[in-house]
This record gives sequence, structure tokens and C-alpha cells, in this order.
Amino acid sequence: MEPYAITAHVQAFPDMYQDIRTSRRTRMELGDAEAEAWARIMFGPRWADYAYQLTVEIPDRLKRQIPPYQKVFTLLVDRNGDPMLAPDNYRWGMLFFSHSAPRKLEPSPENTELRTVLATDGPYTDSEPVRDPRTDPDGGWKIDVTGDPLETLTPTAQQAVEAARRLFRQRGAVNTHFQPTRLVVDGATLHVHFRWKKNPNVFATSIRIPQSEAEFTSPPAHNPSAWMSAAALGLWEELSTGMLLRSRRERIDGVIHLGGPVQQEREDLPGREFGLGRTVPGYAAASTLQRLGMHVDDAGDAHREGRLISWVHVWRNDPGGCGSDYLGHAVATWTDTESVASVDVIETLPEVPDDVVRRLVMAVVHDAADAGAQQIVTPLDHPALTEVGFSSGEGGKLTLDVMTMP
Repeated sequence: MEPYAITAHVQAFPDMYQDIRTSRRTRMELGDAEAEAWARIMFGPRWADYAYQLTVEIPDRLKRQIPPYQKVFTLLVDRNGDPMLAPDNYRWGMLFFSHSAPRKLEPSPENTELRTVLATDGPYTDSEPVRDPRTDPDGGWKIDVTGDPLETLTPTAQQAVEAARRLFRQRGAVNTHFQPTRLVVDGATLHVHFRWKKNPNVFATSIRIPQSEAEFTSPPAHNPSAWMSAAALGLWEELSTGMLLRSRRERIDGVIHLGGPVQQEREDLPGREFGLGRTVPGYAAASTLQRLGMHVDDAGDAHREGRLISWVHVWRNDPGGCGSDYLGHAVATWTDTESVASVDVIETLPEVPDDVVRRLVMAVVHDAADAGAQQIVTPLDHPALTEVGFSSGEGGKLTLDVMTMP
């Protein structure tokens, strides 16, 4: 369930002004009863029964920018527009400057069913039955902090690790697909263990832990919290631009540790001359590949049937022209067996270098793993498949166990 918050701000301004825009920041005090009446008019009787009044707590540093005396009301609705009571772990501060519990508006006398629920269970719904099991009761990610004891760290390092835990517990702090599971303190290094999308593997990346305030030379990393926020921003950028695909990888105790590409890999990264992209039927890449005589019909059929996981194409920059050349593609689809994907197509023109072909295959394999595949099979016999971890399986097919892949 994905609830949507609808918020109403009720403000009063002197009648010497034509409208609220011309009044600028000039506002008049407004009682809760009158503000609630206006909110009920805006929401309508059905929605108003489920509404709450927020406790507004505007920080001193923002009081010069935000008009005073605001009364803020909100309610949650589902995607069909049906109102609902808020869960008991809802973060009201996401809506406006509110950190205290809100006031539940009294439902209309006719709504006896809701009145009974409120009298029995209170103004919130119990989040325990529907809460993500990977989260704590407050909705934050469950994160274990292991490794070196915090009391053995310098005061600055200890503050940085504690700031990292607070930050990474926040859902979406790095990316909505990023779910941290563990922070491992190893001297001056913090190893962040995390899951990505629906990939069954656990990954790890490293952040340097500041040891003293002398390292805080300037913003954006001018204190322990800011240091970790800057690291999280960098991690967001890396993950959003293919970090899992391009990084050096080492599996240690079941966890895939990610490192930066070696120097030669940096010089040969796709994108300098060659690059990878995703396509669907009807896109320019698909029609160009078809004109080259490549097999695109299977991908089109899988797309229409809802089986297509990923369709990755190779392109080459054309600096002297007006676009890009499309030189090959790979396709991954779902099989009839749950959690099993298939690489159905790998086709490239002869001029595509072997390392680019390997990256193409890695990309489509990773897309399948990120979609939740635990095993990937293929009827194809291509050298790049062995390089990325495929081995002989049943029925003459090659197979890859996602949980042991390189």
C-alpha cells in the first residue's frame, strides 16, 4: 500500500489586502476551531473524518521566510482516493515542520464505524502487521554496527559512525533501491553492507572515517554528520551511474565487496567510444538493430507478454556525425520457473571489442539479478558467458547461480 498525503494550509490575512499574494507575509492569528472548519470545507465530509491537525514547529532560522500563524491539516488516502487512518510510525515531519503527535479531528456523528475504531484502537493503525520486516518500529532500516568497538575510536570517529547509522537508517537517504544492513567499523574505514533493488546478494562499499576535527577543512564535509552526508551523496551518484556493474568485485564470506576500476579499466570504460543503454520496442535502437538483421522479435514478444526483464544495446559515439551507431544487443526474460531468468539473445557486430561485449553481458545479467532472479540460464554458447560465471547445467544449457556469481 502506498498512501498519499493531502495537506491543507489555513491562513488568515487582514482585509486591507486584496488576496493572500498581495499580503506577502502579513498574517492574522486564527483559532483552531475556525481553521478546522475551513479545512473540513476543503476536504469534504468523507475525507475530513480522517484528517489530522499538525503541530507546527517552524525553526527560528526559517521564521523570517515562512508566514506565521499557519494551521496545517492533513489526511492520508490510498491510490483510489479512499481515506485511511495514519500508521503509528508515520513521520509527520515529512509533511511540514512537525515533530509532535498531531491532533485527530473528531469524525462526524454519522460515522459510527470510525468512531468505534477510534474508541477501541486510538487515532492510528497498528503498523506491525504491514511493516517491512527489515525495518524497526519507527520505520527506519534495521542496521547492525559491528567491528571495532565504538569506545576504542577517537571522539570524532565515534561521532561520524553514529552519524552514519542515523543517516543510513533513513529510508531513501541514498536511493529508494538502497537498503543498508550492516556497518562494519574497521580502523579508519567504515564498510557499508547493503542490498540493491531485488538483487538477492549483499554488497559492501567503503567510506573513510574522519579521525579528528582537523580533517574538517570546509563544507560540505565540515563536521561528522556533514562528512557522512557528503559520502552518502557520492554513493548515490555512483549507484545511479552503474557502480555495481563497473566496480571491481571480490566476494568475501558471501558479501560482494566493491572497489574502483583499475587504471586500465578506467581508460577503456564504455562511454569514451562505446556505451550501453536500455531499449524497448519502438525505440530507435530497436529499429536500427532490426535493420542490421539482428533478432529483435523475441524481445518484442517478451515485452508484450510482460516477460521482458532487460534489453540492453551497445552504441558507439559518432563525434563527427549527429548521433550514435547501434552495434549490438542482449536480452533477458523471465522463464516459466519462479526466480529463474534467461539470457535469450547476445548479438554484436564484429567491430565491437571483446571487453565491451563482456560488459554488455554483465549488464543484462545484473539487470536480471536486480529484478530478483536467483538463477539465470541460457541456451546460447558465447565466450562472454563463461567470463561472467556461467557453467554447464541441465539440458545442455549454461547456468549461473546469482548467489555465487563473481
